Amino acid sequence: MGVKFRAEKEDLIKLISPAAAGASNKTTLPALEGILFTLSGDELTLCGYDLERGIHVTGEVIGETDGAVILNASKINSIIKALPDGEVSFICDDKNSVTVKCGMSEYVMHGSNADMFPNLPDFSGDYSFDIKGGVIKRIVSGTYFAISQIDKRAVLQGQCFLINGGDISAIALDNFRIAMWSEKNAVTSEKENMEFIVPGKSLLEFSRLISDNDEDIHCELTMKHIIFSVNNVVFFSRLTEGPYLAFERQIREESKINVKVSREALIESVERVSLFVDEKNKTPIQCTFTGNMLNIFCFNQFGRVNDSVIVEKSGPDLEIWFNYKYILEALRACTEDEVVLELNSEMHAMQIRNDKNAEKSFFHLILPMKIKRD
Repeated sequence: MGVKFRAEKEDLIKLISPAAAGASNKTTLPALEGILFTLSGDELTLCGYDLERGIHVTGEVIGETDGAVILNASKINSIIKALPDGEVSFICDDKNSVTVKCGMSEYVMHGSNADMFPNLPDFSGDYSFDIKGGVIKRIVSGTYFAISQIDKRAVLQGQCFLINGGDISAIALDNFRIAMWSEKNAVTSEKENMEFIVPGKSLLEFSRLISDNDEDIHCELTMKHIIFSVNNVVFFSRLTEGPYLAFERQIREESKINVKVSREALIESVERVSLFVDEKNKTPIQCTFTGNMLNIFCFNQFGRVNDSVIVEKSGPDLEIWFNYKYILEALRACTEDEVVLELNSEMHAMQIRNDKNAEKSFFHLILPMKIKRD
């Protein structure tokens, strides 16, 4: 079916770039590597969809002939960006051959029949809630790093959302740590309590589309999908099925040892010690809490390194070992100048948190490494 319209280059880029992010780059099905262009009057709709997540974008153009065609997402995105500034002419004939012109540049692409594009899910959900874009961004930066990169269980590759009235919490975990971000009065919901799991890669992709932290985002939930709507963009993703792991049992309300420390000072100390870590053998770093001092030590075939940080500690002294990367990733995800470390023994996990009653609170749990003693 023929398609014909005109639009400014910059306007087309704003439509094609997000839609291209929804297309697949690892498939043998050409339609999934493409963007579906659909013109109706002066409204142009673009959609990229890889069967797990998709992006649906609409915009105004100067329409001449209604129709639809599929074009390779990577190619059309690169072509439009490479064109000179000005008005772009887009003409698709009945054989799905597309001519794109701007200034003295002309490209001819072979498209595919629109009927080959997969059916899209229903964008009308069973439940809905509204949230600010800034909350989504903070959730991603505060928890995404803890999503499992090795475990094949789908729930460990996703982020679990808990909505209770206007409060929201997001949790990510693997076999060695937990990351949680919570905000109070951050959600307007028509249902009091909701729990669902969003694939981590989908949420990360959506967060990249949000340009304004104050943008209002409308979310719809169906049995199998979540649909985010912001301005002229609709982002949808399949939800992960199955119950999330019972992480609550791992969280301690009280600890024998409580340590308040400068987040930046601790990051810098761990970074210095990490220079001697043997990545191949996963050398642990030793953390010794004595009085009001935290000493961090590493010893291996390269040599040894000691570094210390002043802290405020209550409780007995303790010697414990960790994977330095887990500590750094957790600390970098925290947002306050000071953090509280909560410990019990060398065999129990360390908890990192701020005030759990704060409007925006973070929580990280890191399992220690077991060391064979001589």
